[in-house]
Amino acid sequence: MSRCISGIEKERFAPITARLGEIFKSTRLDQGLTQTELREKAGLTQASVSRIENGEHSANVNTLIAMAQALGIKLSEVFKEVEAQSRRELKN
Repeated sequence: MSRCISGIEKERFAPITARLGEIFKSTRLDQGLTQTELREKAGLTQASVSRIENGEHSANVNTLIAMAQALGIKLSEVFKEVEAQSRRELKN
């Protein structure tokens, strides 16, 4: 059963979506990859990679796994970093 995310839920998760995008983008840049190269390695569209990196799209788990694998990182580590960033922001 598929469930659409309401506008309120999208707003609630927007900071997490943005953080995920930032982590994927910085990892890609650290590895010297272009969005096109990441897209090809992950089997995604150019638009998807761009929207995810810019926090404009809340990707499904399969897409996040494909991106993480293409970058040679563990998705669990990405989520740990998102959590750590959230905690740092709460302290400030």
